[in-house]
Amino acid sequence: MANCQSCGTAIPDGAKFCANCGVPVAPSAPLPQPAPVASISTPPSAKPASSSLNWVLQMVVVVALIGMIAAIVIPALDVNSSMRPANERGSGVLGILLLTYWFAWLRKAKRPWVWVLMAFLGFLLVSAVGGALRGYSETQVEKERYSSLVDAMATLDPRAAAQIRELQDQQSIQRAMAPFLIRAIQKAPDAAVVAFGAAQVRMLAPTSASDLARCAGAARGTGSSTDAVSAHMQADFLDATSALIRAAANNDETPAVPTVEDVRPLLLPIYARVDPSGFADDASKFAKLSDNDQCQMFLSTRRAIGALAPADAALVLRFLAGARKQ
Repeated sequence: MANCQSCGTAIPDGAKFCANCGVPVAPSAPLPQPAPVASISTPPSAKPASSSLNWVLQMVVVVALIGMIAAIVIPALDVNSSMRPANERGSGVLGILLLTYWFAWLRKAKRPWVWVLMAFLGFLLVSAVGGALRGYSETQVEKERYSSLVDAMATLDPRAAAQIRELQDQQSIQRAMAPFLIRAIQKAPDAAVVAFGAAQVRMLAPTSASDLARCAGAARGTGSSTDAVSAHMQADFLDATSALIRAAANNDETPAVPTVEDVRPLLLPIYARVDPSGFADDASKFAKLSDNDQCQMFLSTRRAIGALAPADAALVLRFLAGARKQ
């Protein structure tokens, strides 16, 4: 409450005149307001221009390192590596790891490299366990197929089958089976002989250096082992061999042994087309050919024989089997 400046009487709040002397009340001066403080805006921190480039470089380095490790480790873990090229396995691993890093980056993980490392270790673990299980399974299937093969041999020659069953190592079994297969080829019907010849061609078609050496050995007549053949091709060849032997055991009519005169009209056109230079007729010239040339010439000849009529193809294959026996 203020006082009148003229008579000093107390003036209630809101009065415009003094009730005692009638002097107008002077308006009170407004209280000074503090001056507004200017706000200082801080500009947002600019992201370094080199951060994106560093991220890309780090990513390239990590992917390259993981690719080098995968190229060394993954083929060793894959027990069936001959069925899948190494570059396909490496590409698959790199794709998984790259997606892992991208997902970690989207999640704004503080350590995306840890995500990548864990994904890679997980892939190695899964590959190791899967490879061990697959190897065990394929070993059991292979044993069952060999047992089925020997059982088929017993239907044709029980004594020879019993002798082969007692053998343990692979090479001894293959040497003992060679003359047995020749007998089966000479006794089996045409369709079974042609099917067995086609399985031989599929098994000998090279997909690696070891396959090429095996194919060249067959071309030179030094044998064609099934060692290092993929499980799929071994299964295919064993099934065809079992079918050939069972068909021979069930065939009551033994085909006549073909002679040179019988097969000459069939083989001469094939040799003229496959081997116009006559390398196969000269052992010294044929030996100078590379393994690849020998293999391709052998496979081309066998494929041409397989393209003949079934009766003619079986005739030629029986003649070649008899010539190998001699």
